[in-house]
Amino acid sequence: MRDGAFRPPTFAKGRPQAPQLGHNSPMLGEPSMKHWAGSRTIASLSDRATRSASFIAPDASGDASLAALELHGPDEMLRSLAGSACRLPSELERAVPKRKAEYLAGRVVAAIALSQCGAMDVHVGRNVDGSPRWPAGFVGALTHGGGLAAAAAAPASRYAGIGIDAEYLLEPRVREEVAESIAAPGELAAAQLALSDAMQRALPTILFSAKESLFKCLYPQVGEFFGFHDARFVEAREDGVGAGFFRLELVRSLHPTFPRGWGVVGRFAVANGAVQTAVGVRQWDAR
Repeated sequence: MRDGAFRPPTFAKGRPQAPQLGHNSPMLGEPSMKHWAGSRTIASLSDRATRSASFIAPDASGDASLAALELHGPDEMLRSLAGSACRLPSELERAVPKRKAEYLAGRVVAAIALSQCGAMDVHVGRNVDGSPRWPAGFVGALTHGGGLAAAAAAPASRYAGIGIDAEYLLEPRVREEVAESIAAPGELAAAQLALSDAMQRALPTILFSAKESLFKCLYPQVGEFFGFHDARFVEAREDGVGAGFFRLELVRSLHPTFPRGWGVVGRFAVANGAVQTAVGVRQWDAR
């Protein structure tokens, strides 16, 4: 899911052992957020409500830093996150607790990811359209979904853009309806050819999440909203237990750098009833 109001009206709603992580990503089961107490934006956080989690990386380069937290009850999360230096913008002061907790958790993991990749300024602001405003010299993405708040960040010298997304697996009763709203006829059928039966059942959610990740990756570069049908799922293949890669291709030109037919490879992971996806555009691929 995207951050806050950052959702255009055109959008509806490897390795065998584990999903691949970005460099210095916190692993599930490590110490609490106090493990990163040296971060310039984190004071002290409750161990109970701030369990770290793993997140899939966009590629195997290790150039992107990722951080994630499990999301629990909003009131408990807000008490825990009160120890961080991250603050709510004025427009969210009256938001419901769930929205406040997601926003603050997203900013905390963004600060961790930025700190890991060398940023001196680890504050992520908010643009007029609700999208995250990353510090100069860095790109990144946020997601609040699939039970997680997660962030990816990288130096702009290495990546032109990054997108990540997490979603709970779609329930069987809505898979077909959602698939029809986000995919062209035959798109899913072609993509599922190389997948196991279990992954074929997860494919509508993978496709939804992958296109969300693509939007987050490209929107800051193209400066315009685009929909699910502006990109097509070309293929998906497993390269580990519960993990694999996918390829997306644009069906219309979004920018001179991203013309019709331009494609990108991303990663997916399926575990614990949820899907994670990540897409990265390297600087040399955006020239």
